[in-house]
Amino acid sequence: MIYKLKFFFLLEEVFVKKSSFFQVINCINSNLRKVVSAQKSKGFVSYSNRKISNQKGTGSARHGLRSSPTFVGGARAFPNRINRNFRRKINSKLYSSFIRSVFYDFFVKDNIYLVSDDFFPSKTKLVSSLLSLLTKKGSVLVIKTKKDSNIFRYSKNISNVSFTNACFLNPDLIVRSSVLILSKNSLGELSDLLNAKDITK
Repeated sequence: MIYKLKFFFLLEEVFVKKSSFFQVINCINSNLRKVVSAQKSKGFVSYSNRKISNQKGTGSARHGLRSSPTFVGGARAFPNRINRNFRRKINSKLYSSFIRSVFYDFFVKDNIYLVSDDFFPSKTKLVSSLLSLLTKKGSVLVIKTKKDSNIFRYSKNISNVSFTNACFLNPDLIVRSSVLILSKNSLGELSDLLNAKDITK
């Protein structure tokens, strides 16, 4: 079954500055960045150590090693290493308040749903038809736990559908989505972070 979250839980309003919003997004994207290229320094370029020409009497500029950065095919003076580290630290209080504010926007717009653990069938076509009922335009983000690992296998070929674990939420992925779908297992992990209050009790 699928339910609207506001019928069962209440989320508190949290305000985050625009500068803090971009700070969290940049930190997340920087932590997800991977090193895809690197250059070689003098020690990694295979050339002879012989001096190319005499120091004087040639009429041209003086040169030393063939691996000098001044030559085409030579080394880089300050190369980018393969072991570069792009990680940036995110303040835990800022991160939690940011997640709460983003979820509250979805909560106010009534675009956040709670589904039972057996909501997603084991067929891709059925999952696509169910998700198409929730939104006509935009993308859907399904927040799940490790227990719901089979959901990704059934739905990885569906366009505009993304998945993320409740233990690590990517704010950039949440902001780009139009509809959020939470499984009951994930809500249990997110209840402390979101400070959600059960109004059915």
